[in-house]
Amino acid sequence: MILKLFNSIINGSKAENEQDAVASGNVNRPKDNQMVDVAHEAMRSDAIDLNKLLTVGQPVISRRNTKDRIRRRVKKHIAPELYDENIVEEVTEKILDAAEFDPFYREQFDRE
Repeated sequence: MILKLFNSIINGSKAENEQDAVASGNVNRPKDNQMVDVAHEAMRSDAIDLNKLLTVGQPVISRRNTKDRIRRRVKKHIAPELYDENIVEEVTEKILDAAEFDPFYREQFDRE
């Protein structure tokens, strides 16, 4: 981004020199030379990073939310004699694996 700022300053000074040359009649009129808006460039690069994070992070978050819903249902329906955190976790993982690939199970646990 700093390089773009310096390039815009350099290009801006070149444009001023070319405009002076055009005014004196030595050179044809240059094309419109656009300056770089530093704030816009910073926000654009942040938006690109956030968009990448969203595409990578969203499946992880939705998987975690689905796992939490499944875990609540498993805890609610497991027999008190069989209640152990390891058993709940194992059953939750098995159901989560099935829900990822089977639309029937995904529908069962997407709504609460």
